[in-house]
Amino acid sequence: MKMKSMFKKIKYAAFALIIFAVAVSINLVFGPNTAYASTELTSDDGLWKFTDDGVIMQYLGNEAVITLPDQLTANGVSYHISKLHWGAIGWNKTTTEINIGPNIVDIEPGSFKQLESLKRINVSPENEKYCDINGILYNKEKTFLIRYPQKMILGF
Repeated sequence: MKMKSMFKKIKYAAFALIIFAVAVSINLVFGPNTAYASTELTSDDGLWKFTDDGVIMQYLGNEAVITLPDQLTANGVSYHISKLHWGAIGWNKTTTEINIGPNIVDIEPGSFKQLESLKRINVSPENEKYCDINGILYNKEKTFLIRYPQKMILGF
């Protein structure tokens, strides 16, 4: 009788362990892959596509000088801007200069694509993540060159 009781306890413990393992594996498989979608908006001025969590997705204008905004408004609601998505400023033959304020804290690789006329990128001294040296974009520590303007004129 004692053996039968012990066998039942082992079966229940094994069953509980299997249930626990399945629950953990479901969480590992589905948990990290959960995507939380943000809404893509177009600014009221029609110059920017951006998300409601502050990521500039695309510049729609063709100005020679682009200043990245601190905030954008869509449908009368203002959104704080802090990031640039891959290709956000790109495929533009007229842009010669880009100004980055202190609000931009994340510039994805490839954010500035095919800017054939770009001569310089200026970064606000108050920006905590990025800086420029003579119009060339670097991380704040100046250890990583992020973007060298395609039409920069070298002074030598």
